[in-house]
Amino acid sequence: MDKKAVIQMVCCMTIQPGNKERMIRMKKRLLIGLTVLGIVFIAGCSGNSGTTGTAQNSASSGTASGGTEAVTPQVTDDTDTTVSDAAGAGQGQSSASDDIGEEQARATAVEHAGLTADDVTFIKVQLDRDDGRTVYDVEFYYGNTEYDYEIDAASGEVVSYDQDIENYNIQAQAAENVISLEQAKEAALTAAGLDASSVKWVKEKLDYDDGRSVYELECISGEMEYDFEINGADGTVLEQDSDSVYD
Repeated sequence: MDKKAVIQMVCCMTIQPGNKERMIRMKKRLLIGLTVLGIVFIAGCSGNSGTTGTAQNSASSGTASGGTEAVTPQVTDDTDTTVSDAAGAGQGQSSASDDIGEEQARATAVEHAGLTADDVTFIKVQLDRDDGRTVYDVEFYYGNTEYDYEIDAASGEVVSYDQDIENYNIQAQAAENVISLEQAKEAALTAAGLDASSVKWVKEKLDYDDGRSVYELECISGEMEYDFEINGADGTVLEQDSDSVYD
């Protein structure tokens, strides 16, 4: 029963007050109508309250979920950083393991020369770059022979090597028919038109080039520097050059 029906009943009661029985029936109907309206009103309030509570609970639940989501990225970031650091450390260890080290470079050079570490005197073991790759420069002496090696720092491969005879002795000269150092100097001075008393020798070395013995000589006279290559077999001047000491 709606409000309009209740108002009509009240009006009817006012218009016909003499009819007592009808009045009683109308009062009963009015009472029932008010009761129904009360029930409807209470039910409506309860529904609104339930809806409001549900919304509040949903909002609270959403806030809690939001809080959890805010924490999650931080945990992920920390984990990613740790993994990245670990990867970087692994790369560093990998790079270090690619280098054979100075000791192995020495051993490789000496073994290739057919010698032992006890036989030789090491002059230099140095890490260097050559043609885009990292190598060890290894230099050592055995007797009066100097050995020069380049050893690949990653694989231990012998990249290049040579050997020079220093201060060539008399027995070796006789055996190979090599002229003496003094004869080589004399040939150089004669070619340059110099006197022995006017020069200072800065390099005196017997080397092998393309299977033949060659003296490599350098001297200074006044303000000039002279370079010579003298054939060790017959004293022929193979190369001669001169430059100012200030160049």
